[in-house]
Amino acid sequence: MAFEFWQKPTVTEVKTVLDALGWEPLRGKDNENKLLGIGGRSVRRWFAHIEQSPDNLSCINYATWALLVYIAYGKVLYETIDGIDAGSLPLSYLTSPEEYMSPPKEEIFRFIGEHSLTGLTRGGLKNRLGWNQGTFKTISEGNLSYANFLNLLILCKYPIKQILVEQFKKELKKNEKPKKKTEPVSRFARVQLIDESEFIEHLIFWSEKKVSPFSKIKIEQLTHTKKNKALKILSGKGELCALDSKNFSSQSGILGHLGKLFDKAGIEIDGELV
Repeated sequence: MAFEFWQKPTVTEVKTVLDALGWEPLRGKDNENKLLGIGGRSVRRWFAHIEQSPDNLSCINYATWALLVYIAYGKVLYETIDGIDAGSLPLSYLTSPEEYMSPPKEEIFRFIGEHSLTGLTRGGLKNRLGWNQGTFKTISEGNLSYANFLNLLILCKYPIKQILVEQFKKELKKNEKPKKKTEPVSRFARVQLIDESEFIEHLIFWSEKKVSPFSKIKIEQLTHTKKNKALKILSGKGELCALDSKNFSSQSGILGHLGKLFDKAGIEIDGELV
């Protein structure tokens, strides 16, 4: 929606877009959790008091909101400009938020004015991007924020969505909490034991789903006894099941048994056991 018709989103709407982007607030770690060069504390203000007042209007500004919607959904809220040569854009400044340095004033002002790249005066940029006097004041001091720089490139129809998305993923990855390592299933109590007929049902399930059953099967120890191995298979419900094959002490023996199970299931062997 164009700036002149824009109504601020609610805090719930802002949080919905942030959720779509995968952003999570990391309290007390604002320096490590920046969104578009904006600290986590400032971002949290966009959806402040959401639990108590979910319909409150957010304090987010138009330019930043437009940028978030673009990254999340690929939708440009304002009218863009055709015919601008990408070679005339200061693309060397298109970096990650951490590495970004504002283009110098002479580069910024190439976008502003009737005879500029955009052909838009300050009033025109205000109507397109919602820039106010404060924005133009910081620009006159040679400081263009990362978010506003990105909006200028979008305004000029430079296809930065994929670049932004990749950078955004990298930023999020830095803030991901380390996943807990899951212990391998190694005892009877940790895995559901099934009989041959049930194992065959699981083979048929994956085959009908056009998924190679081999990709869902592993040969592992069922207990801490080295000779006591089992064929393990993932069920359609994501549960790990095991066929007790302790009679087979060798890999070749258990693979031969697996071949017989495929024959009983009427499935041609296609794939490799991982």
